[in-house]
Order: sequence, then C-alpha cells, then structure tokens
Amino acid sequence: MQFDDETTSISFTTPNIIMLLKGSFTGVKGIGLLTPKDLSQSYLQLTFGANTAIANDPFVGPDFTKESCFDSYKYPTIQLKSEHIEKLEEEN
Repeated sequence: MQFDDETTSISFTTPNIIMLLKGSFTGVKGIGLLTPKDLSQSYLQLTFGANTAIANDPFVGPDFTKESCFDSYKYPTIQLKSEHIEKLEEEN
C-alpha cells in the first residue's frame, strides 16, 4: 500500500497559551501493509518535511519550522514508523 497527500493526512494538536493549536503536514510519502485478520503483520512507514507544518494560528505557525520547534534546517524530514497496530473497539 502506498501513501501520499491524496490518500493520507498528518495532523496534530497541542495546547498553546490561549488556544488549542491545530495543524497539519504535507508532502506525505510512505508504504504500509494493513491486514485486518492479522494486525501483527501490519505496519506503516511515513515521511514528510518538517518545514511543511501549517497551523491554525498565523502568529505561531511559522515558528514551527524554526530551531525552537521542529528545527527543519537541521532535521528536514520527519519519519514515522509503527511499532504496533491495533483495532480500537469503538472504530469500524
């Protein structure tokens, strides 16, 4: 299974001083395998650029790519790799 911006969205939320900061990343690329009958065989490996962070606050959002947050100059790529996938009881 292939993942990209058309099939996958990466979003985040984090508390801020005044509001709940929400945002997303673009440029998602990755692979995975989802086997509902045997989830121990399932995995996800995704990458995306740290400098693609978009936030709902125009004042804080641009700071995500600076050294104090994601430091996209030093760490330009974020990689996510699953260690364990499980089905939530309340989900289909």
